[in-house]
Amino acid sequence: MGANRQVSCVTVDPADETVIWLGCSDSENNSGAAVTPILLRVIRANGPTSGPPGNQPSATAFAGPALPAGAYISNIDIESGNSNHLILTVSNYGVTSVWESTNGGTSWTSVEGNLPDMPIRWAKFIPNGYSARGQAIGGVMLATEIGVWTTLTLNGGSTVWIANNTGLANVRIDQLVLRTSDNVVGAATHGRGIFTATLLTPVPVELVEFTGLQRTSEILLKWTTASEFNSSHFELEKSENGVDYSRIASIPAAGISNDLRYYSYPDKAIKAERNYYRLRSVDLKGREDLSNVVLVKMQGISQKVYILGNPFNQVIDLKLFRAPVSSTQLRLLDLTGKLVAQKQFGKDIQAINWDMRPYGLSTGIYYLEVTVDGTKFAFKLIRQ
Repeated sequence: MGANRQVSCVTVDPADETVIWLGCSDSENNSGAAVTPILLRVIRANGPTSGPPGNQPSATAFAGPALPAGAYISNIDIESGNSNHLILTVSNYGVTSVWESTNGGTSWTSVEGNLPDMPIRWAKFIPNGYSARGQAIGGVMLATEIGVWTTLTLNGGSTVWIANNTGLANVRIDQLVLRTSDNVVGAATHGRGIFTATLLTPVPVELVEFTGLQRTSEILLKWTTASEFNSSHFELEKSENGVDYSRIASIPAAGISNDLRYYSYPDKAIKAERNYYRLRSVDLKGREDLSNVVLVKMQGISQKVYILGNPFNQVIDLKLFRAPVSSTQLRLLDLTGKLVAQKQFGKDIQAINWDMRPYGLSTGIYYLEVTVDGTKFAFKLIRQ
């Protein structure tokens, strides 16, 4: 450690318990000038102190981040599964207090971001697939002078930290401990006891918005996600009555993301004035989550008639684009133009099912005339 330094923190590498990191800061008993802190990485920590040197413990000194003399390294944490990814905290005022290394301690980058000037006493990586707040996946937790703060992503000087103190006073936190068996986090306060919280397993997608917009004769569905965890795909579902839905598209998802993701799908098969949509998010394990329902009412489009089955057998099925304001008249003619059947349906009926069995129709070609709201439509049908 050199003269006038003391061990200020100890961290064991979760990937190898024989590797230990030591933060070595200015000694409390130092009567001379303050010294700068350093880091020591000890390997073979359980080795014998005699015998072949290759079996003995060995320490490597790292200069660590650019810290002033007297700075106090309060904690080091190592990401599980990635021994090269470290985060380091400093508990002085007036210094940069949070640092990240992605190359095993060789170089360091400040990730203090928007944190106020305050002592930071502990940092803890949030396990991949878990959340400390809402749908935020992974990230880092900090024990600070004013409670617990978290971030989704370490992004150098642009890192965004948010206070996570619901149910916890803005009190000094000295330590964060994660119990991995059930993902309970304990926050040890200065004088207020220990608070606990359980990390969340988020649903596949944090949906920011889901909207639909008419574009001439089609509807553009758009949605945005703030985060995704093991998301597989989106199923876009549609209904014309707001009750019965069917899938119209399946769109691949991002998988894992903590960034905004933008998706869209154009629905060109518009056969009704009112169109209801909902979005089903599905993850890799088959878990699902449904969005809110979006209703898009098509404007500026004249009445249309759609024949749902041609050739037909016993029933003529047709659909009107919008509910008629008056009755709908149907007339069925044979090839010679002779009227063979006619029927009237009341207003507001959009789905029409005309049973042809009472008319004893023979197989062949017929012509259907549909008069709705003063407009006549004609279709050529085949009776099987």
